[in-house]
Amino acid sequence: MMRKQRTPPAIGAEIAETAPLATDGSEISALEAEAAERRRSRRLDAYGTFVAIEAPSVSEDFCWSSKLIDINGDGMALTLPPELTPGVELFLTFGLDKEAHLNRVPAVVRRQEEGTGAVRFEAWPEVDRLKLLRYLLGD
Repeated sequence: MMRKQRTPPAIGAEIAETAPLATDGSEISALEAEAAERRRSRRLDAYGTFVAIEAPSVSEDFCWSSKLIDINGDGMALTLPPELTPGVELFLTFGLDKEAHLNRVPAVVRRQEEGTGAVRFEAWPEVDRLKLLRYLLGD
């Protein structure tokens, strides 16, 4: 059964006119800015992909196994246990394909509702961010 996907609104012209920044705060090239704009408007259904979640502030000794619902370049929607409330910092490990296996991606819980939620990726290594962008853009 196909799931409907929500597409976030495209980036407005007023945002596109400003100098884009990389996750580390440095300016990025026009090509990277174009890719960033395309990825934000593209959210891929990845239902059922397993995600390992570490939340050191909640438990040093325990990890959760979750299922990915969808993903874009800024974050993902996934099943979340009730202990992981908005604001909790996480590390996520997941594999989207052979080329896009990501380990300990820093993220923060943004939303938690009845067993599902959303997380936003935080500053993470450029090489991992590029793996995700290539996967999202189908390159």
